[in-house]
Amino acid sequence: MIDDFFSWFLSAVLPLTKKALSGLGIGTITWQGVDAALAAVISHIQVFVGQAPADIAGWLQAAGFIEAIGIILGGISARYSLMVFAKWALFL
Repeated sequence: MIDDFFSWFLSAVLPLTKKALSGLGIGTITWQGVDAALAAVISHIQVFVGQAPADIAGWLQAAGFIEAIGIILGGISARYSLMVFAKWALFL
């Protein structure tokens, strides 16, 4: 009787556990990929602004280009983090 219970329990819990672990893994990989992509974009923007002549860098600063890029990239990062956390919440 105990053997039947454990086999039933494992047959019920094992698929849920596999789904939860795969969901967490995929979400983590997605988040790491987005984080790496955003870090590369930030690095390229820093190089671009750093190599710009002083006059152009001053105009970019006065126009709010640096703040605008920060707000845009922050919004993208927030969107993807909420998407990943929503996937995690489905499996918890």
